Amino acid sequence: MTGRRLLRALRLGLPAGLAAAAAVAQADTVGVCFDEADHTPYLFRDATGQWRGATLDLARAALARAGYTLKALPMPWSRCVREVEEFGSRRSAEMLLYASLNPERERKFLASVPVHQIQGGFWYSSRHRPQADLPRSWVELARYRLCGMFGHNYAWLAGYGISQIDSGALNLRAVLEKLERGRCDFVLSALEPVRGAAQLGFVQLPAELAFLPYPDRGPISQHLLLTRQSPRVADLHSRLNQALQALQANGEADRIYQGYLPDGDGLR
Repeated sequence: MTGRRLLRALRLGLPAGLAAAAAVAQADTVGVCFDEADHTPYLFRDATGQWRGATLDLARAALARAGYTLKALPMPWSRCVREVEEFGSRRSAEMLLYASLNPERERKFLASVPVHQIQGGFWYSSRHRPQADLPRSWVELARYRLCGMFGHNYAWLAGYGISQIDSGALNLRAVLEKLERGRCDFVLSALEPVRGAAQLGFVQLPAELAFLPYPDRGPISQHLLLTRQSPRVADLHSRLNQALQALQANGEADRIYQGYLPDGDGLR
């Protein structure tokens, strides 16, 4: 608890005991933002409208083990990134769920240890497209009709010459229906989200649905990202990583993920 938080609570008219408790609660809470788009099985709304997901559950468990309480802050992705990057002035979210690393992100944020791995690629119907008619390079892939999901980031594909992507589908079921109806040739999605959605019963995968990894691109790790502008970030970062490593070492992290997708967190 800090004197500043206690003084603020007293100014709101709370009795000293309640003010101290409120200040402690605020000090132990970590605002965690994430993209409000559907990212099953890592982040999604259930039938009651509550946020669930493997990464959200893991982050909550790790923060609890580290002595903190997670405050969920769903919002558009671009705003979430700004909230964490500019925590010093915005004072809302200290951490975001979840992202892969690149030089820019490593400069702006502190990254946790990996929380899971994903294999990027594309899905296709073997009924519509035989094995011999599949793209083997980025140049070939760019020639086809590609579908994705609303709110997902495909901007990085421009570096491979791919910019025309139909991303109007609001969820995985809708984009797979486009594929089934022949409205696109390939659906851009990692392996794990589709298999996780099937395990959760959100979609039924036809027998002819098949997956192919992106050319020359193996699995990538994803992380929780922390602001560099919080006065407690060094301690928070250290305690969070210790908690994540403990949960991974005792198998609890993988068990959390196995509740959402068949291969767990993919960290081996």
